[in-house]
Amino acid sequence: MNSYHQQLIKIQGRSGCTLVFESDSTNIIKKVSSSKEYNDRFLKQIKKQDYYYKNKQGNGFLTPRVLAEGEDINSLLWMDMQYIPGQSYSEYFSIINKKNLDDLILTYLRYFEKHLEIASYEIAPQDIILSKINSIKLFLDQSNYLDHQYLKKVIGYLYSSLPSSKLPIGYCHGDMTLSNLIIGNNGLYLIDFLD
Repeated sequence: MNSYHQQLIKIQGRSGCTLVFESDSTNIIKKVSSSKEYNDRFLKQIKKQDYYYKNKQGNGFLTPRVLAEGEDINSLLWMDMQYIPGQSYSEYFSIINKKNLDDLILTYLRYFEKHLEIASYEIAPQDIILSKINSIKLFLDQSNYLDHQYLKKVIGYLYSSLPSSKLPIGYCHGDMTLSNLIIGNNGLYLIDFLD
């Protein structure tokens, strides 16, 4: 990075991507791909975030604006996005009242309802569902906090009851967890889209 980026705060995300806060008056977050191999997935994430911002697809949620994107000297993709000051869900949940919680739940419900309305419905390929179950199993197997006998039963159930009916297919966040939510002054912001 050039000398413009001297006052930085860097954070490594769970996907391996680096988040860089440029602590000057520009209030920009730079997200950099974790590897050349990850670039294709990262580009899809950039495009999805940009699409959500431009088309207001959050249905009650806002999205940080993608300001620029490019490739660095190491052939890693990057994007600059709007910095959103606000609270994490854990900070927010420690101070909210019942009405705030009800509003948050309604926002989530409206989001899912709207996305189900505009989705197409297709029979999901079994190999994709099996791949997802396998990745969840591998992740959960590494936990020291789970009852692994119970986990074995749940995973067995998932394998034995693969859906054969049509499932909704459409644009979605990809990782809609509370940790990917910022409670900003202007509303609720979705961050960290997945392909």
